[in-house]
Amino acid sequence: MSLLEEARWLPGIGALRAELPTGMGGPQYGPETLAVRALTGEAPRAAEPGSTVPQPRPRTIRHLSGDRLRAVPVRGPWTAEAVYELLGTLMRLSAVVPIATVDTGSFAAPDTPQRALRDFLDTGLPPLWMSAHRAAEVVFVGGLVYGRRAALACVLDTAPVGDAADGHRVHLQPLPHLAAALHDAGMLLVVPAAEAADAGRIVTQAGLRT
Repeated sequence: MSLLEEARWLPGIGALRAELPTGMGGPQYGPETLAVRALTGEAPRAAEPGSTVPQPRPRTIRHLSGDRLRAVPVRGPWTAEAVYELLGTLMRLSAVVPIATVDTGSFAAPDTPQRALRDFLDTGLPPLWMSAHRAAEVVFVGGLVYGRRAALACVLDTAPVGDAADGHRVHLQPLPHLAAALHDAGMLLVVPAAEAADAGRIVTQAGLRT
């Protein structure tokens, strides 16, 4: 069984994965639009072309969703423990799509062997393979893979990747790597409007700031 088959996905990520483009052709939507399409099941109020600027905005989510969704900002201090608490507790919501701006230079390499990732789950010792690509990018954080001593975050690229089998890439990141990648940026939690207050409480209970 692959590690991705062991993932516990956040509620709402299944719908998001169905919305992700499956190839390099066709329309490309920005992360805010993809999140709105996933959680409302409808096209957003206004078309939003894909953007290379990694600055998702809460007001954009509210506008595109016709006031049905909110984007709760999340700011550090980022630690592996805080990320674990945040993602684990978000499982209680009915739907959530985390959009994160990350420094990919802090990520584990996308071709890190599964054996090394399993060793990390069992021992807590992070793999040595690091990403050679350093850039500010927007990703979705979709869930967790739990181990005896550690956990991995499921990270989904927001734009098609040419070498991915399905035109998209889901990769697993040790939580310390994800926390380091988020250090100078942040995250937006796209949630139903009625659950925005609950999401805010989850953020603060994890030791993070809104």
